[in-house]
Amino acid sequence: MGASETGRMTVATLLALGRVSNLPTVWTNCLAGAMLAGGGSSPWSVALAALALSLFYCGGMFLNDAFDRDVDAIERPQRPIPSGRASAAAVYAIGAAQLAAGLVVLALVTRAVGGRVDVALGSGAALAIAVVAYDATHRATALSPWLMAACRALVYACAATATTATPAWPAVWPAAAGLAAYTAGITYVSRVEASGRASRAWPVALLLAAPIILLASARSATDPRAWYALAAVAWIFHALRFATRSHDPNVPGGVMRLIAGMCVLDAAWIAGTESVAGAMLAGIAVVGVPVTRLLQRRVAGS
Repeated sequence: MGASETGRMTVATLLALGRVSNLPTVWTNCLAGAMLAGGGSSPWSVALAALALSLFYCGGMFLNDAFDRDVDAIERPQRPIPSGRASAAAVYAIGAAQLAAGLVVLALVTRAVGGRVDVALGSGAALAIAVVAYDATHRATALSPWLMAACRALVYACAATATTATPAWPAVWPAAAGLAAYTAGITYVSRVEASGRASRAWPVALLLAAPIILLASARSATDPRAWYALAAVAWIFHALRFATRSHDPNVPGGVMRLIAGMCVLDAAWIAGTESVAGAMLAGIAVVGVPVTRLLQRRVAGS
């Protein structure tokens, strides 16, 4: 990659390649993973973990554009590579560098909190492998939604590892499983984006798995997890309305709303930690929904 190739990229091009409009969902994923693991009391560790996971996310998005450049040249010629705003070589190099930087930051913050660096490196490497596997094969395999699901579940795992020395894994895994199902549901809906309306009903079951897990784990009707879960259900059907309407279906609009809805699920798990900090941070996480939607209007999220 020559310096001139990188230099020709504008800030707007870099933001588009990284799909930064969806980053608030990564940050709330990170916060939820940290709170569930018992490490949310250290703001600096959560912030650094969020930085690491943002690097993983943006690196994966860069690589996605690089791998998809030939298809994008036909279906989405306005994307940075086919439009000539970025070279494939530069995008590959920057994407790989971001994944490597994310792994380094993840290991450093884990070491700083007294956690197991080997576990951090293992979870980070697994995330990087899942990201690259998805980017390289998602158009060729029916398993691609589950590769994307693994990516989001591993965000919870990485956040848990990086923010506390002894993560409470039994609290993390159900949330990670719910997030994985939700992500797979989004990905199945998005696969019909080029062909028309998202008419299949079965991905809805995947989207609703996380709210169902939350409702099942609620201790009473006043448990905040139950209320956030119901809010998530309402948002899911609001988003699906755009993708499934009979007149002028808007699958991309529905998908973008579903991505933003991850923040509500994160808020539910955060609120379920039953602490004053959890109640406050859950409210902050919910704000991620309108923030993500606002950013998606400025920078394409898919």
